[in-house]
Amino acid sequence: MHNGTNWNRIFPIDTSWKNPEECSEYCKQKLLAKNLSVEDKLATTLRLLSAAATHTIDIHTAGSQCEPHVFTHEQGHAIFAHLGANIHLEWKEADALGTFDESCVLPFQRSSDSSHTPIACTWEAYHHNAVDENILKDRLQRLENCIHAMWGKTTTRLSPPTIYPISHAYHLVAPISGYYAWNKKVGERIEKGEQYATVYQPWTGQSLPLCAEQSWILLSIFGVQATPEGEQIAWVVTC
Repeated sequence: MHNGTNWNRIFPIDTSWKNPEECSEYCKQKLLAKNLSVEDKLATTLRLLSAAATHTIDIHTAGSQCEPHVFTHEQGHAIFAHLGANIHLEWKEADALGTFDESCVLPFQRSSDSSHTPIACTWEAYHHNAVDENILKDRLQRLENCIHAMWGKTTTRLSPPTIYPISHAYHLVAPISGYYAWNKKVGERIEKGEQYATVYQPWTGQSLPLCAEQSWILLSIFGVQATPEGEQIAWVVTC
């Protein structure tokens, strides 16, 4: 049975677990329960399969346009730099929302034995509803580079990503209704006061400029051109 929960926020985080075996046992017992929701079955099965992993990469797509970026914790930046994303958003325990990568790390961060703490991330690799052979080859190569680095089989020197606290990222909402045309591309920095979009309102015949109230980097663009006021239109990080 579906319970209507956001499937990106359904993963169990139990800080009483001391090792992967305790996580596995919890998941096995939970899967024996009756009347589990679809969300609980999915989350518990994925955690059971990943319980013994030392590294976890949760690969996502985002929006109708997306600049590749990574969500990870402090210990993940060096290894996941091999995914080639220029921007990393760093989360801490206080930021936890129940995402898959958080659930792999947070149960063990307080353990005195750091060997039980996996390194995990969410990689926003591309945008929705598009399959491009060249992009697929590129992302596969990035993934292979990262796996080779995990195995210690690379000596490649990388430029470090720019790291922002995840608290600096937020969803930009439409301040007015209309047909949106973006003046900026994903990955670009928009300065305070700079125009980032033009909105056409057919009921008035006007095209109105939208200007940033603070400086930010455009990470993802959402939705369709016809947008009502208050709808999420982008994912940005202040800079």
